Amino acid sequence: EIPLRLVGSEMCIRDRLITKVKLQPFVVTLCGLLFYRGISRWLTDNQTMQYPNTEGLDSFFSGKVALFGQFSLASPFFFLVVIAILAAFFLNRTIWGRYLLALGNNEDGARYSGIQTDRLKITAYVICSFLAGVSGLLFAYELDSVQPAQTGEFYELYAIAAAVLGGCSLRGGQGAIFGVIIAAAVIRLLRNSINLVGISTHLEFAIIGLVILGGVTADELIKRFADLGIPFENHEHPPMRTVAESQSLRGQLPGAHIKNLFLRDKKRRYFLVSVSEDREVDLKWLRGQIGARGTLSFGSADALLDLLGVEPGAVTPLGVVN
Repeated sequence: EIPLRLVGSEMCIRDRLITKVKLQPFVVTLCGLLFYRGISRWLTDNQTMQYPNTEGLDSFFSGKVALFGQFSLASPFFFLVVIAILAAFFLNRTIWGRYLLALGNNEDGARYSGIQTDRLKITAYVICSFLAGVSGLLFAYELDSVQPAQTGEFYELYAIAAAVLGGCSLRGGQGAIFGVIIAAAVIRLLRNSINLVGISTHLEFAIIGLVILGGVTADELIKRFADLGIPFENHEHPPMRTVAESQSLRGQLPGAHIKNLFLRDKKRRYFLVSVSEDREVDLKWLRGQIGARGTLSFGSADALLDLLGVEPGAVTPLGVVN
């Protein structure tokens, strides 16, 4: 009971450090890894632990399931299938999965859209911790013993590698369950191949590290190429300074119609806010959303030209980007 309470308390502290104190999630997670590893070594006196009289659990987590004749599959395979189906359904077919992707892609945008980002973060970490616990049970019963000093060491490296190779962006907001499964199989095949071709096992982590570096580099290059390849059309027309004037062109120009608000606060900080053409904006409400200081007012035409190089009413791709 005491270890469970300790783990629960530590998880709550981690969630608060990430969602409230706004510490980097990777750093907090790394500290949690060191904390759990240290506690486990202390509780077991760094001795190998076995678990006798658990034949039922051993059969459930590491046994084989006969399908037909002498053909059977290991129990972990069914865990993989069930968890993968549930995870794919959650991520792609539920509103919470869509929220999670939106959170990873643009946290500020998700929060402004009304998504409870802190609560969603906590939910994501709880699900991740639960699945890590399930994988730990499968791993422990497969080995029939646990060595706190060595069991599971550096497996976080394999997890990161599988995620990156599977198409998950380290920036968040992108990824697929099936891709991660294929990448995890490739990582396992890579480890086996290192032994089969006679490469020294001391180079295993170096090779895995190069794979991660290559995946991250490719992800960044693909993202930049995609950003540079955004198609758009340029339609020239006289400057439109009011909604009434822009409505005369509504039927002639394709795509979404927006208006740009060039604003300034009392600290002489400038903001360019793009909103739907027919939306009314409360400047008092907007002040709190964008972090402005004091009363918002419209910036001058000279400041707009000096800072952004455009005249009032001009339509540019800058409006789409913002």
